[in-house]
Amino acid sequence: MSNYKEQANVNMKALCTETKFADRKEFLLYIADEFSKAGVRWCLTCSSTMFFRGITTDFHDFDILIYWEDISKALAVVKAKNAVDLVKGDQSHFASTLFNKYKLGSVFFDLFSEWRIRDPFHFTYVWKAEDVETFEIDGVTIKMVSPEMQYVLYAAFSPWSQEKRLKQACMMAEYLQTPADQRPKFEKCV
Repeated sequence: MSNYKEQANVNMKALCTETKFADRKEFLLYIADEFSKAGVRWCLTCSSTMFFRGITTDFHDFDILIYWEDISKALAVVKAKNAVDLVKGDQSHFASTLFNKYKLGSVFFDLFSEWRIRDPFHFTYVWKAEDVETFEIDGVTIKMVSPEMQYVLYAAFSPWSQEKRLKQACMMAEYLQTPADQRPKFEKCV
């Protein structure tokens, strides 16, 4: 089994010092700070949470889950930065109130109000404070969904991209089975 704590420290150092992560770090600090100022309840999900936990060594984009009551506030923050709307792709299995894809400079991010599957079965997950963990980068609080909930989300979405999502669910399961002293420490959001 991996020592996720060590890899998470390597990843954080890379995020803070390597040029390839500079735009992503700047975006994350901006969005976290602006969402905080606007009172948006939010958290990261998916690949960036695996990166911050030391499960993977890179991530492509930020998947940002917001509480559905905060949609207008979150959209105002995104629009103020002039993020470019991108094509959503096939959404036939999903029914989130808000699901938008954006690009800001070289950074890609998805903004959505809930994980909602409507076909072939029904599953909905909305932002809940008790499922959110926090950590800091340069004094800015970053929020991400708990590993237990991320496991559930990957497992629920595995029917559409079985190999990828099933692999991610298995990686999260292995992480959850690792002794606590080998995992980075994150605080629960209060």
